[in-house]
Amino acid sequence: MVLYAGMAALLLSRGGVTPGDSTFVQTAVWVLFAYFVIGIIMNASLAADPSVSR
Repeated sequence: MVLYAGMAALLLSRGGVTPGDSTFVQTAVWVLFAYFVIGIIMNASLAADPSVSR
């Protein structure tokens, strides 16, 4: 829960809802973006693999 709150705070700051848009916030938002894209790709590749039993 704390991680999600931190992610939300970063995204709100980047979006201009809360103050504090700095270079750190910009970099952190791109890192979050990359993290979620990697997660999406991994989930998609596992869902397409017929050898994985569910």
